[in-house]
Amino acid sequence: MAIEPLFEMTIDGKPVPQGRPKVTRTGRVYYGATCVAYRWEVTMLLRKMYQGEPLEGPVSVCLRFAGSRKGADLDNLAKLILDAMVDAKVLVDDSAQVVSRLLLEYMPDEKPGVDIVVMEWP
Repeated sequence: MAIEPLFEMTIDGKPVPQGRPKVTRTGRVYYGATCVAYRWEVTMLLRKMYQGEPLEGPVSVCLRFAGSRKGADLDNLAKLILDAMVDAKVLVDDSAQVVSRLLLEYMPDEKPGVDIVVMEWP
């Protein structure tokens, strides 16, 4: 039984990891400008590429990151993409729907980007 992807997309450009939150002296929490800008860009691209209603039920997500690594952590790279999916309210309404994720390692000599594949959980 073959499982067909429900959604596939490639985002060109160097992937950005979800940064650690920073806190001001007044207690306001914020993220770095690069992280915020990239998350916004991914959110807008997802909205443009997926016009349907959010998927119901559990899904499996495969993320393949390519480009120069420079110390980025795969979990933090995935977190930004998955959070952008929830922000966009496309594909999933809640990150709890992602019951399986496959993260594929950086390939430093390849054109930078992120391949996203979303499949229905069997």
